Amino acid sequence: MPADSSESDLQRGFATATVLGLLAVVGLLSAAALHDALFGEQLAGSRLLHQRAQALADFGIEDGLARMAVMARPGSLSYALRPLPSSSESVEVRVRHLGAESVSAGYSSGQFARHRYEIQSTGFTSRGVRARQVQGAVHVMPNVLAGTAPERP
Repeated sequence: MPADSSESDLQRGFATATVLGLLAVVGLLSAAALHDALFGEQLAGSRLLHQRAQALADFGIEDGLARMAVMARPGSLSYALRPLPSSSESVEVRVRHLGAESVSAGYSSGQFARHRYEIQSTGFTSRGVRARQVQGAVHVMPNVLAGTAPERP
């Protein structure tokens, strides 16, 4: 009988060690899956912030184009926007006048000038994420209203 008892204890010990080993493997797999899920969540949050910054930069370009369209005189301007007052997100817009030239006299008798602009917009979100866009634009203005003598091509 003592031989059966030691063999039974040996089998129980082996079964316990096997179950503990399998439990350790399952625990490691669970920890790896949890790590992947948390990393995926961080990645998604980062992507969302980048998309928001890009959307803010788009908004700044549109606002810059709208302000440029109603300018009575050519010039440069710089300003900041805060689309949502309760948010830390913001947009910086810079509209730069690059120069002017007369529209061909055959089409307008030299009464209009073509003014070239560069609009630079930077959207800022939380955690220091930012996106910048640059857009070129042309605004045609009457020479008299603009008050400038544009260069002749």
